[in-house]
Amino acid sequence: GWPPEQQRPIVDHLIDCFGPARCMVASNFPVDGITASFDTIYSGYKSLTANLSQADRLHLFHDAAVRIYRLDLAPLA
Repeated sequence: GWPPEQQRPIVDHLIDCFGPARCMVASNFPVDGITASFDTIYSGYKSLTANLSQADRLHLFHDAAVRIYRLDLAPLA
């Protein structure tokens, strides 16, 4: 596994460089299941972004994927 606190410098740097609207939460699951459960991976992302506003987290966890993959989903509010 790769604990969230070891990932923090990379995640923070990417969000600082590109902004939350241009970043997206993603995983390599199910391959990552070799080292951690989906819940563990997702919980790590949630803890790494806990300091961000609700709007920024919405971009990371939802809006960017809807935009990039051109999903026909209404924005969450």
